[in-house]
Amino acid sequence: MTYPAFGSKERLSALFGDTLAECSEDYNPQDVADAFIEELDSWVKYHHNCVEAYELIRESLRKRVC
Repeated sequence: MTYPAFGSKERLSALFGDTLAECSEDYNPQDVADAFIEELDSWVKYHHNCVEAYELIRESLRKRVC
């Protein structure tokens, strides 16, 4: 399957549809909600760690340049 343009509403809709296709008829909606929240938490933590790393690099560069 070819997905629409990255970041587009259409692509997000298609990917969400793929996610829902993973749910069986007797799925627990709370499990789906929990999975989304856990993944959002994971992304927030990952990007927070990236910011910390970039700040350390910036501080090191400023010390070296100044």
